Amino acid sequence: MVINIFVNLHRILIQKLYSNILQKKIYKRKKSLKKTSDALIKIKNSVPKIIFRAKNIIVTLRNKSQISRWLEIYPEGEYTINY
Repeated sequence: MVINIFVNLHRILIQKLYSNILQKKIYKRKKSLKKTSDALIKIKNSVPKIIFRAKNIIVTLRNKSQISRWLEIYPEGEYTINY
């Protein structure tokens, strides 16, 4: 009987200690595969704002400040802006 009480007290103490730790822990759940694939399809089907074309490369740019850097690397390159 004494052994059972000791074991039970031990389990209760462990539960109290770990319950505080587990309540504070925040789980970051990963997005489902369907949501991720939908987001990728949406990005692929969207029209890029700026397209830079050079000899053997095509790059989509986010803003106009990136154009100057690509023109430094590839001075013969051309770009189109789709706004």
